[in-house]
Amino acid sequence: MTQLAAGQVGSITALAPADEDAKILVWDALSCRRLLDLHAVCPLSALTFGTVDGVEVLAAAEQHGPIRVWDVLSGDELATLDTAGTIVTALTVCTHSGTATLMAGMRDKTVRAWQLPEGATRGGVSVEQTPLALSFSPPETLHVAGSAGLTTIHHFLP
Repeated sequence: MTQLAAGQVGSITALAPADEDAKILVWDALSCRRLLDLHAVCPLSALTFGTVDGVEVLAAAEQHGPIRVWDVLSGDELATLDTAGTIVTALTVCTHSGTATLMAGMRDKTVRAWQLPEGATRGGVSVEQTPLALSFSPPETLHVAGSAGLTTIHHFLP
């Protein structure tokens, strides 16, 4: 296993492990029932659950590749986001100013954002350390955790 994400899919607590072959299995954590099989092209560097306009999603960043966003219930791919080959180290799906947004922490010490499901770029910011985890608090606060501690960015996006 290379990545693991936990989240809610409706009323179900779900787990999504990804293996070296870029296969992602989504499981009901309580019943151990497999919900969905997904396949990325390359092994993953980050994985997260979220909600986009009422649809439960799973976002997966491929190593040196795009970020793919799937509808967890149907398995349909909703978006493919170009990372320009930069390795993604952390992901979060949130709502910013009423817009579903995917934020990605990058190995090059930046955090980038895309509008979902359209995939339009929303901007980015440089940070002092490589992001290992991201959290967004409405209305406009981004928390970036790295090996040197926590950084808080107010008014991340315009």
